[in-house]
This record gives sequence, C-alpha cells and structure tokens, in this order.
Amino acid sequence: MGEFVRTSEKGGFEVQEYNGKWSLCSAWEGKDGTVRVNWGKRQNGKDQYAEKATPIKVDLGDKEAAEGALLSALKQITGKDFSESTPF
Repeated sequence: MGEFVRTSEKGGFEVQEYNGKWSLCSAWEGKDGTVRVNWGKRQNGKDQYAEKATPIKVDLGDKEAAEGALLSALKQITGKDFSESTPF
C-alpha cells in the first residue's frame, strides 16, 4: 500500500504503484487507525452491476503520464503553472 493522504477527518486517498502504473485510490481510516481502500462494483447498465468489486481509483498511467496529470490538476486548482511542458 502507498502513503495515505488525508483530505477529511477519516477520508483521503493513497498513491499506489502496480506494475509501473500509478493510481490514486480512494481510502479511509478505520477506528483502529488502519487505512483501507474503498471498493465498489462497476455499473454495467441501468440496474446492472459487475459481479466483482474493484478498488475505487483514478488510473494515472506510467510515471511520466502521472506527473503530467497531477501537474495539470494542480494548475486547475491553483491557477499556477508548475511545469513548462507536460509529457502528453
């Protein structure tokens, strides 16, 4: 598991890397202090859901693409340009 970034009293996200791909996973902290990733079933259509639950996450791609996506998000939030060029 990655490092937990708190965004509310008990909620936040984890930055995770798996097979060279980076993602932000929705997570929460339990009463015992353990951080757990939120899971859910994808909706396949009206009133139809996948059989298996998967982590609720935002896929960012490889390291270079993840950096560009996060810099772009920072620019939208702050209005500041943190990079001269984005990798995509």
